Amino acid sequence: MENIAQDGLMDAAGMERMRRILGHRLLNIASGIKAATGYLSDQLDDRMVSREREYFPLIQQQCDEVCFVVDRMNRLFGAVELPERIPLMQALDAALTSLRASVPDADVFYEFPSEECPLFVCPLTIKVAIEEAVRNARQVSMASVGLVVELHGEECTLRVIDQGDGFCEESARHAFDIFFTTRAKSMGLGLSIAKKRVEEQGGRVALGKNDDGNYVEFTLPLRENSCE
Repeated sequence: MENIAQDGLMDAAGMERMRRILGHRLLNIASGIKAATGYLSDQLDDRMVSREREYFPLIQQQCDEVCFVVDRMNRLFGAVELPERIPLMQALDAALTSLRASVPDADVFYEFPSEECPLFVCPLTIKVAIEEAVRNARQVSMASVGLVVELHGEECTLRVIDQGDGFCEESARHAFDIFFTTRAKSMGLGLSIAKKRVEEQGGRVALGKNDDGNYVEFTLPLRENSCE
């Protein structure tokens, strides 16, 4: 096959095609199962006992989880067309609106700069960094999550703070590695996705701890206009 390198490994183009094909098929399978179980549930509703009725929503929930996994893999490995840069405060407002929809149970408190910032940033990068870090924080601590945004010249820092136990030495060393996780039900993709998007924009990532708690920090460059 033309996409198999001499050492027996598939090249990048072949891997990308495989990712798209598998993702598309998984989504089709999940969609088909959801449609079928929804139809069966409606048709058999008057003939089922309560325990049997609970079975169909469970199947649909599992299909939703498959779709979620495909979305995560696309975020990490798929090529993304970045939108035009927009003013920082506008990007933050959009990111928080998206966060409330995607992680509705997250209790997040905010601390933003009081001054208006005329500089521009990629809104997708801000959105992904905040969402992935908040999801990660919610998995380690059910307490409120903090989001602190600071301006440093032509850079902004996003700091997501949690009240969990913190990163042990090994976790701190591998926290941004793909598939690294210390939790049984986690895929270990969240911080990897955030790191990829931030570094694609010339930014930096870091972990730490201060008086407010444990934090994941993203530093992003700001531009004077949307076209740089």
